[in-house]
Amino acid sequence: MSTEWIIDAFIRQHLTKTQELQNHNESRYYQDDKLFVCDCCNVVWQFAWYGEIDMYKDFPTIGKQRKRIPGHEK
Repeated sequence: MSTEWIIDAFIRQHLTKTQELQNHNESRYYQDDKLFVCDCCNVVWQFAWYGEIDMYKDFPTIGKQRKRIPGHEK
């Protein structure tokens, strides 16, 4: 009996895992597009799925889009 089927199985498993990791990274960038930085108070925020706003004070602001929190006064 040949061992080629074992090698083929490992190659298929490696390709599947590589595709899963690539898909996961794409969803990470999609989530990062939903985060904004308030231009006056420098807080990272996002709209929650139920209509409220979540704010994060200790969150990196590098690369985030600047947008004022709705209802936030100047």
